[in-house]
Amino acid sequence: MNTDPLKGLNPEDAHLAQKLKAEAGQIKLDPLIESLLDNRLRELHTLKKGGNRFPLRRSLPTLGWIALAIALVMLTNIMIHSLLPNITTQPGNAPKLPIGPAATMKPAPVEPSTPKSDSNFPNEQSYSWRGTKLTLAEPLPESPLDAYVYQLKPDHHATIDEARVLAEKFGLGGEVYQSSGQEPGTPDYFFTDGKQSLSVSTDLFFIYTADMSKAYNYFTLASNPNAEKIIRDFMSTHGFDFPYKVETDELYGGYVVELLSPDGFPMRYEYYSSRPMLVTLDESGQVLRFEANLMDFESANDQKYSILSAKEAFQRILDQNQVNGMIESMHSTSKLANQWRRSYPENQTITIHGYVTAIPAWDSTKPPFIQVDAYTAIGNTSGMETLQPNTYIESSGQFIDENDIQKFNVESWKVSELTEDSFVGTIHNDGQNAIITTEVGNFILPDVPAKFPMPFESAFVVGVKIGNTIDWMLIDDRMVGGEGGGGGGGGGLGFYKLNLSGTPVLFPTPTPQPGVSSGESQYIVKAGDTLDAIAQEFGITVDELTKANNITDPSTIYIDQKLIIPNAVGQQLEGQRGLLSVTLYNKSDGSQRAEYTLYYIPEGASHSQAMRLEGENLQDLQAYQNRPVEIWGTVSDYDKQYGMPIVTVERFNIPFPDLQFKILRGTQRNIAIQGQPVTLFTSDDGQSYVQLTPAGDLDNFIIGKQGDEVIYETLAIPDEIYGGYQTIRTFSGAVANNGPSTELTVSADQPYVMDEPAPQETYIPPTATIDNVELIYYVTNQHWQVDHLDGGPQYIQPAWKFSGHYSNGDMFEILVQALKQEYLLPELAPYIQGG
Repeated sequence: MNTDPLKGLNPEDAHLAQKLKAEAGQIKLDPLIESLLDNRLRELHTLKKGGNRFPLRRSLPTLGWIALAIALVMLTNIMIHSLLPNITTQPGNAPKLPIGPAATMKPAPVEPSTPKSDSNFPNEQSYSWRGTKLTLAEPLPESPLDAYVYQLKPDHHATIDEARVLAEKFGLGGEVYQSSGQEPGTPDYFFTDGKQSLSVSTDLFFIYTADMSKAYNYFTLASNPNAEKIIRDFMSTHGFDFPYKVETDELYGGYVVELLSPDGFPMRYEYYSSRPMLVTLDESGQVLRFEANLMDFESANDQKYSILSAKEAFQRILDQNQVNGMIESMHSTSKLANQWRRSYPENQTITIHGYVTAIPAWDSTKPPFIQVDAYTAIGNTSGMETLQPNTYIESSGQFIDENDIQKFNVESWKVSELTEDSFVGTIHNDGQNAIITTEVGNFILPDVPAKFPMPFESAFVVGVKIGNTIDWMLIDDRMVGGEGGGGGGGGGLGFYKLNLSGTPVLFPTPTPQPGVSSGESQYIVKAGDTLDAIAQEFGITVDELTKANNITDPSTIYIDQKLIIPNAVGQQLEGQRGLLSVTLYNKSDGSQRAEYTLYYIPEGASHSQAMRLEGENLQDLQAYQNRPVEIWGTVSDYDKQYGMPIVTVERFNIPFPDLQFKILRGTQRNIAIQGQPVTLFTSDDGQSYVQLTPAGDLDNFIIGKQGDEVIYETLAIPDEIYGGYQTIRTFSGAVANNGPSTELTVSADQPYVMDEPAPQETYIPPTATIDNVELIYYVTNQHWQVDHLDGGPQYIQPAWKFSGHYSNGDMFEILVQALKQEYLLPELAPYIQGG
């Protein structure tokens, strides 16, 4: 099992992934809250091909920060996976593929796709929708009323000869390098001249980068009024002559190039999946990066199928009880940063710090390709190829120019005792130097460009601190105007499976939802919810929840559905054990307020839950932070904001009053116990433990890569055994054998302290506007699939796409399955949810 998600990426992607990982790792949460959040994230978004889960360790104990963490994790996950080799596809009207065979489908005649307006839905018509106002900015199209169905053809791993043919189209020949491929045991092919690069995965997927050093940490995502012409010239130059259209991409940034079907409509995947083609331009208007995910397909048959009109599809959106046959996506706006990158003099001996990437040559007798950060390294690089991926080094040498390619000629190097970090502060000039003033002091920034704007407040600086100097590599304005943006999620239960047999299948009649009775509460279903998770949050069983809501199919709930929650108030707790979390809030009058939360796993449940503890004489619990406590009491209320019962404690017991935290060194490895994947931590003294989160869930996170020596702050509860192994609850940790020596001290035994949060204002939902309605062809991305596909045909089917924005700037998209019910089965197909 590959435990290093960065291994095998091409150099600029690996570096960017490393930076994103580092930034995600700086977000700090109460480890108990992190445990609950991590479980929810795993339910929301699990990629078929694996993915990366970043630890959100320590501090920020208030549950109010969960939304912020979800937003960052979601953004990080999207950005990382936009860099991983994601496979997409290619059109079927006999296009010329860059490598591999042409599509074999019989072309259908191209029909005009310019819609006619529906006078029943005039311009600027507004509707009541989900507690707010929904406006149609443009009339709905009247046509088309029928469409084709296509079938996706699988791609195959590229051969080295196919990869060479494609490389020649970009002027790249010479040595071939190999990195870990999409499929286990298969390589990807990497070509480079030291400036350009091409990574080839399958006959339909590749990534071309025009300038690796410029693309490294490139977040500006420049726009250009001539973008479409620039992209079309680029496509034509490199032999891509199939039909497509170009649009600005709001999620990934840059420009999306969408394939057109033989009948003239865009073809695509889910919003949170990879794009058919994604283009990034640089500030000079040149193509900087081109990620091609092409689609090969054939006709499912030669007939057209009746579809819903745009009006009928829109009515389904307005129906609050209708979510089957729909896929919803939303993301908040992200601020694109202005950047200043460090430039270095040529032919002058300097010292730089950076991460090493080494990609072995296809011919094992040839040397590997090596980079230090974004720069091609030559000279005395011996030994770099043996380093672990993304080891941080200190290197001395000179930048030189070889045929307009900047390279770093290494004279000497060593593994650095320092670490790369980020700093936020105000940059000003003191008359001699550029100075950044941060919370931890003032530091000199060398070689700041002469035209750099100063004073520069809320500057974000990436570099390494050496004494009173920050040896910086990147400065940007991402923090100006406050943090935020980039969060998102999804809804709808997805599309039905197709029934192209011609014999309609009966659909069940929906069961009306009951009303709320006295002593019951109500819950609004959110994106990613499951009945199991909702039942666990409220401390009831799934059976109780389904009976209270007349639900016959436990897999069918939908966003904004109102569920009746049987009241648990009055329930008696007898010796309920859990891990205690204490938060001390500093009040404005100088006093403190203590909040006590118990995290526990109910009998028969798979994940941990939380309850708030109230009552007299609880102050003695503060001495047992993050240790097991047993409580007796009564459920007196329910906190709907945070989804947890409130328990009035009558008495409590400390089962292990002398239990102490320990700092352990050791290694980690993934094993399976009774079919369940677990992470086994083996300490230096040979003792092995199953890792748990602080809340008691299985913790499958591995720091670094499997086998690295790591150091952990742990708690071993004596009577907790899993699969015959003693367990440890892990709080904070780090790789112990890479870079500077790492030492941890016990801090998990101290209550969390923070300022009292300001009272929340009454939430007023933003209004929504649908800006565009069009027919598209959709297929779920088989390489990003949340569930394993059943091996049946992957159909590319018509769907109505409604895209728009909220008044707060957030963007949304709703896909409505367009085929009429006689061509559908009453069974939902898997798809990629946002989140």
